[in-house]
Amino acid sequence: MSESLKRPAGESIATKGTNKKASLDYKTIDLDEDYSKCLNREVFTTEYKQALQEKIADATPYKWGSINQLVDESLLRNVRDEILREIHFTKKETDIYKVFQSGDLNNLNGLDSEELSKLPNLLKLRNALYCREFREMISYVTQAGAISSHKYDMSLNIYHKSCHLLTHDDVIGSRRVSFILYLPDPDRPWKDHYGGCLRLFGSHEANIPKSDFAKKFMPQFNDYAFFEVKPGYSFHDVEEVKADKQRISIQGWFHIPQVDEEGYIEGELQKFEQQSSLEGLESSVVDKFDFPKLLTDKISYTADQQQKFQQGIRFEDLDLEYLGKFINPELLNKENLAAHCSEFCSDSMITLQEFLSPEYSETLSKLIKQTELETEVPKLSKDVGFPWKVAMPSVKRRFLYVDGRKLEPELLGLSLEHESDAEKTSRISAREALDAQLPNDQPDFLTMANSESYQDSTTKKLCELAGFFDSLQFKQYLNALTSLIPQSAQKILIRRFRPGSDFTLATTQQTDFAETSGDSTMVDAVLEGTLCLTPSKLWKSGEFGGYELCMNVDSEDNDPAVYRNASSEEDIIMNRQADWNSFTLMLKDSSILKFVKYVSYSAQGSRWDINCQWQAQSFAESDSEEEE
Repeated sequence: MSESLKRPAGESIATKGTNKKASLDYKTIDLDEDYSKCLNREVFTTEYKQALQEKIADATPYKWGSINQLVDESLLRNVRDEILREIHFTKKETDIYKVFQSGDLNNLNGLDSEELSKLPNLLKLRNALYCREFREMISYVTQAGAISSHKYDMSLNIYHKSCHLLTHDDVIGSRRVSFILYLPDPDRPWKDHYGGCLRLFGSHEANIPKSDFAKKFMPQFNDYAFFEVKPGYSFHDVEEVKADKQRISIQGWFHIPQVDEEGYIEGELQKFEQQSSLEGLESSVVDKFDFPKLLTDKISYTADQQQKFQQGIRFEDLDLEYLGKFINPELLNKENLAAHCSEFCSDSMITLQEFLSPEYSETLSKLIKQTELETEVPKLSKDVGFPWKVAMPSVKRRFLYVDGRKLEPELLGLSLEHESDAEKTSRISAREALDAQLPNDQPDFLTMANSESYQDSTTKKLCELAGFFDSLQFKQYLNALTSLIPQSAQKILIRRFRPGSDFTLATTQQTDFAETSGDSTMVDAVLEGTLCLTPSKLWKSGEFGGYELCMNVDSEDNDPAVYRNASSEEDIIMNRQADWNSFTLMLKDSSILKFVKYVSYSAQGSRWDINCQWQAQSFAESDSEEEE
């Protein structure tokens, strides 16, 4: 979806001041009329087409090209004026994009003659972009195959400051070639520092886009960019617009010939659809490159510890001393613990403010602020130093993390691919020195916290805190808060979401622990805790992103990712802005969708947190069976 966005089925473009919907049969429009005269005649010459075909064939990271000054300038200026004057745009935001969009042009269906009379130039441009001569030119230079003469697909978007569209490959239905025609201010050249560029990503393997873009196309008025839609490979995004500028674009798609059309090949569409990236994302190859890995290591408790859980936790003095080093003493108070437990059991969720002890909070805050102010944020994968790693693939997530484990061989190779042999040798040696201190499979944050292999005080302090989350005493504290017993650690991650780069896309937690474990006391959900450690205080508006949002996705009628609409607000379970020292604990099952919104380039620093998941167990049922 080149710059395509999800829209409710049947929604069509609306002109300002009207909600009328009628039908305009696209087949009544003669697209073979000489609309090509609206386009730059040079692009149809043999010399131009041959040169462009050769350039596209050699293009990286996949077959793409561009045409400068494609449309008659006076026509395109009139189109731009019509769009701004006549078409209504609505702000839409999901996990993958933030943009101002019209309804789907849908070939300009849904407009009656009165409405169409307001858009004569847009209609003429549409006809020119899909005329026979231009279709054949695109087919020739891309060598992608025949293009449908009946199926057309266009839409309009305006990207203002902070608008963006994250990594995707455009594979929807019968799309063969994607294109974007740019309409920023024709009298003021678009500059690189404005952002809003089309960025193309290479792939490690099918459906595994690289974390860093390979090529960037900066839009100017009347530029036309296009590429072959190739399942699992044509990954791209729209860079966030960083300036107070208006980036207008018309995007569309050429499709595979349909039944009874010239160039139709029986079975071609079905074969194309089977290569859908959605299916590919579930493949074992993708799983191999899916980082960070989830762990389901069983937590071992002694018989005495099990009995202590069943009888109710009574903290010994040494336990309280250890807990008090990290946790605010007020949250260890017996009465407060009982009240918080009651709240969690009622709501399946609780947020504890000022979670860390004052001393620990102050020390950690200073360290993180110092890191933000005095060190450069690593922007490329090759600049990320161990024990930090880059979450991937970027069609699901991108952020920096520490998981307390050795650097996986696959990830080591991927992060070093742009370095020289000498740089690789030096970096591998440094990482292997710390790797040697770690176990093969089990996370060991405390080893990292006490390691002399590196001097990053902030990372060491965060590792110490993550090690605390993995301790028996903290699991006992969780039991006192929730009446649940952690049975296996799904993951404990130290995370950093960098401005202008990082996010997690919406996912649900598919769990069925009770059935797979054969234990009827297993809770069919994940106990998830997030300690937010973002020192900046400028996140409350949500405009910088970085917030953690949970939605109920039981409803099949609505797109669960579209959450900034009045109609979907009732489905929002939690919307936590990035802040300092708040711990949110929730029981999350497969009906809950969750993501961390892309962090804007304009954010005053990174979003930092520690995210944990545990498989949990309740003794309530087993207790009743023993009594019987």
